[in-house]
Amino acid sequence: MAIMLLLAAVGIQLLAGAFHSERGLYSDEAAHFMNGLLIRDYVREALGTSPLAFAREYYQAYPKIAPLMWPPLFHAVLGLALLPGWPPMTVAILLLGGCMAWIAWRLYFVALESTSTPAAVGVTALFLVTPAVVRLGSSVMVDIVIAAFAMEAAWWLGRYFETTKVRHAALFGVMTACACLVKGNGISVVLAPGVLLIITGRWDILRRSGLYLAAAIVVVFAVPFLALAYRLDGALGDFGPLTWPLVLERLRFYSSQIWMQLGTWPLVLAAIGSLVVLSRPSWLSLRAYLQTASLLAVVLGTFAFHVLSPHLLSDERYITLALAPMLGLTAQGVMTACRPVPSPVVRRTAQLSLFLLMATLHVRHSLPAAQRPLGYRAVASVLADQPLEGRRLLIVSDEQGEGACVAEIAVLNRHPRPMVIRGSKLLASDDWMGRNVVVHYSSPEAILADLEAMHVEFIVLDEASEARALPYWGLVDAVASRFPDRVVRVFSRAVDERRGPIRPLSVYRLTTLAEGAPKPVPASVPTLAIQLGTLGR
Repeated sequence: MAIMLLLAAVGIQLLAGAFHSERGLYSDEAAHFMNGLLIRDYVREALGTSPLAFAREYYQAYPKIAPLMWPPLFHAVLGLALLPGWPPMTVAILLLGGCMAWIAWRLYFVALESTSTPAAVGVTALFLVTPAVVRLGSSVMVDIVIAAFAMEAAWWLGRYFETTKVRHAALFGVMTACACLVKGNGISVVLAPGVLLIITGRWDILRRSGLYLAAAIVVVFAVPFLALAYRLDGALGDFGPLTWPLVLERLRFYSSQIWMQLGTWPLVLAAIGSLVVLSRPSWLSLRAYLQTASLLAVVLGTFAFHVLSPHLLSDERYITLALAPMLGLTAQGVMTACRPVPSPVVRRTAQLSLFLLMATLHVRHSLPAAQRPLGYRAVASVLADQPLEGRRLLIVSDEQGEGACVAEIAVLNRHPRPMVIRGSKLLASDDWMGRNVVVHYSSPEAILADLEAMHVEFIVLDEASEARALPYWGLVDAVASRFPDRVVRVFSRAVDERRGPIRPLSVYRLTTLAEGAPKPVPASVPTLAIQLGTLGR
């Protein structure tokens, strides 16, 4: 079963174009990927020296890292997985495919406890074709990883309430700590035991040591990293006061996102499954009841955390960890709806048919199109034919384009490392949220003079509408058009809407560099906190 689910997950990634896409689908995607590369290269090249000093130097070359902005578990696993020298992009996507398969595997066995084999197979298939699962399982983002640990934690929480064995509570604590060590919203799982106590009325559990041991595991291993991430995130202004209008808006937003991901019928059936849990019918075994109740506890804990969190930003991907538990409730709803059917054969056929119908609707109407490359891999291929070691290049694009370019250049693994200069850092400055933009140059002549003084040899210019909206884009475009003898185009690629690239990109080479040592690139690392955590934007 595990191998079949892994093959299915990788097949879905292939259909989604995950192995050909670049790290620019989300603004944080390149930072997650580059954090893994940072750890790989630190272990390879500088183990035993100051990691902060290494990160400083690494950022000067590849300015898309954000160490400790998120807890480090996923980045550490990715970095260690890259040590054998396998292709970094492929390894990262396969790790996420493994997480997709892990969630599907656990969902299958949780569903099997309280439903039938057709229902368990159906809910697993429905999960794998859910749009957010396909999209996030095909991008180097951590939300699928959190969802995997949350689903595993739900299983062991249900087992502990069934057996009261300390071992099961400890495993719940380990999985919860791991969820928190991937990203801060893993705290959602911490709320699940309290919700499960209310659902089941099993207050006797509080007289046992298991939940206290689980809490201690989370406090010891996860809280220090969560506190550091909170401090770094708070320094950026990402937290604010919680108001009733904000709470109501989040309820509306996350409810609509769940509906968009799962559809009407899975949600209706999940509501039926939730009512079954709350009513605890006699035909439901103790294990089935507790496992389904644990799923409901994770769903409610996830909503409670994201609705009441002081974090100001709401994003559809944050709620991903509730999708598999909610589909487990959908399986229970299907079982309940089909119970009146007298014939076992007809009943099982109806269960499987209902799930396959819902999965088909997902594929037809909701499955995202295959990811098309932005075009930066082709740019990196062209630059790879140049003497790139130790050279400097400027990337002028939006945040996603900058990140994709940095990642593709880093994968070339050149030594000494080339220096990728982000236009958003050199040509302008703003706050973390992209506000209060101040352009540093007033003319194309001033930009070219500084680039030549800094010995910048290449300019990568994104000509897509997202980049053209930048306040300094026109100045850089004028540099290329006004000085054809000093700025020579060496590469240009048109857009291919069907297969990609989807952005028109050009590469220019500067033919005249200032004599003497290169002018230092202005530092954009003013404080230790920023060096540790806020560089990856």
